[in-house]
Amino acid sequence: MGIRRRQRGREHRGGISLNNLRTSREWNGRAAEAYRDLVPSQADGLGEIELFAEQLRTSLESLANSIETFWLAVKSAFVVFVVGAVGAIATACTVVGIPATIGAIATAVGVSLGLVITAVTALNSHVNTIEPQQSALNEKIHDLGTEWAKTNAELSDSTTRDGDRSNWELDS
Repeated sequence: MGIRRRQRGREHRGGISLNNLRTSREWNGRAAEAYRDLVPSQADGLGEIELFAEQLRTSLESLANSIETFWLAVKSAFVVFVVGAVGAIATACTVVGIPATIGAIATAVGVSLGLVITAVTALNSHVNTIEPQQSALNEKIHDLGTEWAKTNAELSDSTTRDGDRSNWELDS
């Protein structure tokens, strides 16, 4: 599924280029020239956004995998505790097994706590590892800027019968 997303992004980015847009081949005029000047910077901007989104996706998938692993370890610890407790209760059914029950429960608690502590430590370690990556992504957000490339030229006047010169002329 991740490969599909990347391919769609590349197709989308590739779709915004002068070679792929009919407008740059079929029209002339002031607006067409402004449009031809504008499209490459917009394609570059889209490429930067695409790269950022891919890095963000990778980082978030990595964090999600770590969180899933953490909860799997917590569930495993719970299962270990329940199995140990059930075994201890079964052992306690006999008078002779009561001293062993205390040891079995202590062992189950100890193993379960060890698994939870290991899971918490692993998750904390991963979060600390990706923290610089998240900071770098945050910086990239600022580097992308707040403005999309645009032109000051009027691109909307394509009428030919309103008495003024059109900004778009059909390429003949």
